Amino acid sequence: MKTHHLFLLLLLSTILSCVNPTDSGMTKKKTITSSQITESKASPVRQSQDLNAPNEEEVIIPKEQIKKAKEILAAVTDEELDQLDGKLLFKQNCSICHGIKGNMKINGAKDLTKSKTSLVRGVAQVYFGRNLMTPFRGKLSDAEIVAVSKYAQSLSNN
Repeated sequence: MKTHHLFLLLLLSTILSCVNPTDSGMTKKKTITSSQITESKASPVRQSQDLNAPNEEEVIIPKEQIKKAKEILAAVTDEELDQLDGKLLFKQNCSICHGIKGNMKINGAKDLTKSKTSLVRGVAQVYFGRNLMTPFRGKLSDAEIVAVSKYAQSLSNN
């Protein structure tokens, strides 16, 4: 009986680790004014413009996040990446929601086998999180974020 309870606790904690509590409705809702909406529309970069992919789903990522992702990519060296196993990092951190092959789609996770996301945007999404996806800044090093993003990008059939 104790083993059964331990298993359920482990399963629940694993599922909850994929959820960003600030985006899951667990926090108080805030009212957004029309001026805040106008400000937020002025700064984001649209994904399809950045990738030159006309059929890509419109995803808005703030310019500050794109800028940080570019800084991370510029700072991480090939030598650092050679020391890391992106596939193992993906398995340890991402497969619970995306699946080993990237196509499981648990908790709203995107099917990475159909992704057209650029490496810059992938790094931004892993670093800052998106929707229910947990941000991995502070959990993974910058080099690990780049390695796992490159691996996730390699899963795409596109």
